[in-house]
Parts: sequence; C-alpha cells; structure tokens
Amino acid sequence: MRPVPISARLPCWPRTAFPTTLAPATARLRAHLLARVEPDGTVRDPCRSRVLESALLLALLDRTRLESSARLRLAHYLGAHRDSPRPLDRLLARAALHERPAEADLPDVDQFLAQAPDFTAPRRRALLHAILLLLGAIPTAELPPPEAFSQRGLHSWARVQVTAVKAVLAHAHGRPNLIDDQDLDLLRSTQHPGEVWEGNLLIHLCVLHALAPLPDHDQLTVEGIRTALRHQRADSGVPFICDEDTWLTANAASPR
Repeated sequence: MRPVPISARLPCWPRTAFPTTLAPATARLRAHLLARVEPDGTVRDPCRSRVLESALLLALLDRTRLESSARLRLAHYLGAHRDSPRPLDRLLARAALHERPAEADLPDVDQFLAQAPDFTAPRRRALLHAILLLLGAIPTAELPPPEAFSQRGLHSWARVQVTAVKAVLAHAHGRPNLIDDQDLDLLRSTQHPGEVWEGNLLIHLCVLHALAPLPDHDQLTVEGIRTALRHQRADSGVPFICDEDTWLTANAASPR
C-alpha cells in the first residue's frame, strides 16, 4: 500500500462549516503549543503514574528487598488508590499491598476482555492472569492455550511481552520446559542499565518478573529495578511509558 502523495488535492471542509469562534481558539492553541517548544525543538511531557506498573514494581521490590525508601513511596501511592472507583486499579493496588481480595473484587475476565479485539483476547487473558498471579491476587490460573503465546505477525514489543508472560506462567505452573534459550535471549536483550527498552515500563517490569526467578539473574534484576526507579514520579508512582516526547514533537511539527 502506497501513501497518498502530499501534492494530491484532498477534499477539505469549507470555512463556512466552522463556527466563527474557531479562529481565536486556534490562535490560543497555537500560542500555547509554541510556548511548550523547548530550545532544542522538543515538546516534552512526561506520562503520569499508573497503578498497574506501580504495583508490579512494588512486587519486585518486595521480592528483592531493595530500595526501602522507594518501596515506601510506591506503597503510599498505591494506598491512595486502594479505594479507586476503577475496579481493576482497586484490585491491583490492594493486592500489591498484600491485602487479600474478596471474591467479589476479582474481575470478570470475559467482560474485561470484551473491550479488546477478538484476535488479542488470548494474549490479553494470559497477560491479565500473569499480573494477578504476580501480585498474589489469585492463587493460580489455567495455563493458556498455545495460541496465547504465538508470535506470528507481532511487533517487537508484543513479542517481548508475550515471551515474558509465557515465562511468568511457566514458572507459576512448574513448566520450565515451555521456555527455551531463544526466549531467554530475547528477554535479556531488552535489559541495559539505565535504559528502558522502547521506553515501555510495563514490558520492562514484566521482563524483570520473568527473569527474577532464574539462577544467575540477580544482578540483571537489580539493575533493571534501579532503571525503573529512575522514572518514579513526584506522586511516587511510575507510568506506563517513560514519556511521549517523540510522539508529541512529531505531531507538533506536522503540517496543518
């Protein structure tokens, strides 16, 4: 598939279709955006904290007994979300704080997955079960069918996520034979001190949980945790991704 040439004449809305107040509003938006452009031409905006990643990081700190002050801050952030109106956030926050959830607090997995396209359902079900297992929200879960771990047609980030989830569930079910050297090489390839692979903290933390139980991976896990903690926000939580600077800058620079 080829993109439409920029020189092509595309249909456009007539000026009369827009309210007369649009021009002043556009001018204000443009002024606001220009004020956000830094001297190097970047539009920066760090992402906000999220319960899911904060809970996964707290679980790693509990497992390794590292960074007690950072652990206290994460616990404080999650404590502020233990009564969240969002059921999944409420469950994850309480589970990470070692509060055993009531049966009524557990999510309806089928209803939750219905929000996603059908073709992603097996992968998302496996991811959700892995997260709930890691946080102790459920004692066990059925091992997903092989299609949940298929990497056919997946982007690089999705391949890493699927492999990390497979490793977590393999550990939980005592099935180390499900993970081979190629899987481990892929997971280890994402770990570099001080660098979050693809800027994706969710995948970074999933990989650490997948590798932490393995012999001779202690130092890698420690470095990965310290890398994640570099992105702890002022509210003490951590975000889904490190930032959206490239995305924002590209959109700000695109022609109108």
